[in-house]
Amino acid sequence: MGKWFAALLLALLFITLVSLGISTLQIKPYIKIRKLVYVKRGYVVVKDVIYSPSVKVLTFTVPSRRNYKLIYLYPLYPNKTGIKVIISANRYKVILPPGVSNVTIYKLITGVIEVSEEGVANLTLPLILAPLECDANVSSSVYLPSKPSNCSLTPYNETVRLTNSTISFKLLAKPATVTLLKVLSFKTSGPAWFMCKDLKREAILENGSIMFVDEYLFVNKGWGEGNSIELRLPLKSKIIDVRGSLWEYREGLSTGGYFVRGEGNHTVLKVYLMASCRPGDLTYLRVSYRIEGSRTVPLGYYTGYPVLKARGVIKVRGRINKAPGGRIVTNGSEAIYDSLLIPYNNTANYQIKLEYSISPSVNYIGYLKAIMVLVIVATPLIAYAILMKKEKPVKAPEILAKRELLDSVVEYYSRKVEILEEIVEESRRLVKGEIARNAYRLWRKKASDELKYITGKYGKDLEKLGNLLPSIGSIIGRLKYAESYLERLTYQMEALAYDALRGAITKKNYEGKASEISRKREGYKEEIFRLLNRLREASATP
Repeated sequence: MGKWFAALLLALLFITLVSLGISTLQIKPYIKIRKLVYVKRGYVVVKDVIYSPSVKVLTFTVPSRRNYKLIYLYPLYPNKTGIKVIISANRYKVILPPGVSNVTIYKLITGVIEVSEEGVANLTLPLILAPLECDANVSSSVYLPSKPSNCSLTPYNETVRLTNSTISFKLLAKPATVTLLKVLSFKTSGPAWFMCKDLKREAILENGSIMFVDEYLFVNKGWGEGNSIELRLPLKSKIIDVRGSLWEYREGLSTGGYFVRGEGNHTVLKVYLMASCRPGDLTYLRVSYRIEGSRTVPLGYYTGYPVLKARGVIKVRGRINKAPGGRIVTNGSEAIYDSLLIPYNNTANYQIKLEYSISPSVNYIGYLKAIMVLVIVATPLIAYAILMKKEKPVKAPEILAKRELLDSVVEYYSRKVEILEEIVEESRRLVKGEIARNAYRLWRKKASDELKYITGKYGKDLEKLGNLLPSIGSIIGRLKYAESYLERLTYQMEALAYDALRGAITKKNYEGKASEISRKREGYKEEIFRLLNRLREASATP
């Protein structure tokens, strides 16, 4: 009996231990991460799809490597899921509410791609594999623009697979693991890598629609020049105007023009820059457009480029009662968003739901009737005064004359530079065989006629402005000098194109000489717009 009792106790003890072991396995933290990495023009997008059924607070470290810069970090649609992200200097926490096991985090990173003058790039990217709290089963795919010559993952190199331009790996990472992915010698897409250094977006709600005014400051982080910028705007946006720092862009498919098309669920605005943007240069654009309005305002709509810093303002002709995330100012008619998030591909809450009231409409009919009565009463008195006393003609104020002349001069140079740019572009197309010689000759005749027309229309205004303000005569002289050299270099480029067509020079020689002339032209073109700016400043002084 004693033996049976002892055996029974041992069996019960074994079952208890086994049960405890199973219980221990069940409560062990379990987390999966699906990591998708997209290598773009000068930046990297990391999408982390996390499954965490038991751990509700996940803490990740931010790499401290030189040049590594985390621009964005946000959860997918946080307003819908209730997921929160708290960011500090060297780490961030992801907080999952009860009942939520899945979270998607987006990160946008710069400073991890180096590129040569030939467009060959190397990537050195720290990857955060696991939180501080637990292990993580990680599967990852890295999508490159082209196939690299080599790639490595420290210290998990044996797990890496390379298929064409995609790198993939699977591994079990210990808590707080950060690995280093190195990818060598892959070709990038496009020589110009535009990023929006600063965006100021104003949205005005009026008459059932929303009027947007976007001011962009772009920087070229690439290794070559950029001649166009392609912006994304909300669907069915109606373009009102597009402006640079000194000139207005016109609708068209050549330098100084813009083109609008619908694409998917957004509107694409392509702007053909008046002046090429070289590596490190800044380009300013001001775009005004209108969309049909509602009580939700797409203030954080994705532009198509990373936005490093953004500020937004919403204005109403009335009073804003509630503007989530903004501070209400100016007697309640404006909502300010000092740190506006422009989420990549609209993957976060870019719509702002306003609660506002419109001011009562003004009784314009009553005012109009009152004005009409005043006009009827005043007309005989005015006529009598004219008969009794003949007034001397009043000369236009000097400031108005200055402004008219300045506008005329700016319009002249903007259009002339635009035509000269078109001549260069069309001559290049001629060499490439994209247009026929007869078509070029017809177009060139029209361009010459327009040059003569604007010279006759605006040419004398420079002298008038100089006579009105002798102090700016030196600026006007330098402006004429830059203009003549830009024109001369333009015709040299055209003559070079004819030499290439006749076979007088090889294609290689043509490209080399054309590149040299282009560099000189850019210098004079920039000088013209710089001098116009100085002319505007000088004309503004009394």
